[in-house]
Amino acid sequence: GNLNGRWTWDDPQGVLLYGCTCNFSADLTALGDMEFDPIFSRPGFEDIELCWRARKELGVFTRYCEKARVFHEYDRGFVGLYRQFWKYGHTEPIMAWMHPQFTFQDSRPVTADFCDPRQPELSPEQKAALEEIRARMAAQGF
Repeated sequence: GNLNGRWTWDDPQGVLLYGCTCNFSADLTALGDMEFDPIFSRPGFEDIELCWRARKELGVFTRYCEKARVFHEYDRGFVGLYRQFWKYGHTEPIMAWMHPQFTFQDSRPVTADFCDPRQPELSPEQKAALEEIRARMAAQGF
């Protein structure tokens, strides 16, 4: 994981695989009655699970907001690292059991000064123009 979330090439520009709760705000009207699952009795994967469930059940995507900034205090040093790995070691299996199709495979972290390399979604007019260009290029043997 990563305190800023992760993204995949399969999603449109600005969409994240998940967002972490310390960096997370939600449109409650879009989520309706959806809440963090109480099976997560301590922090760790509850945020990822909520984002994944919202995506799959409601079609609600987690979006990246470039200008949003959150400062999160967390344990540092060896003891802090140990606690973090212990916490995620006990909650990641719950996530895997609940959502076996979820994977971090082929996802990439959102890092400081992230610039989304994915192309923005095209309007129907832009898509039509692009198809016309492709058709002309194909007719010319490109």
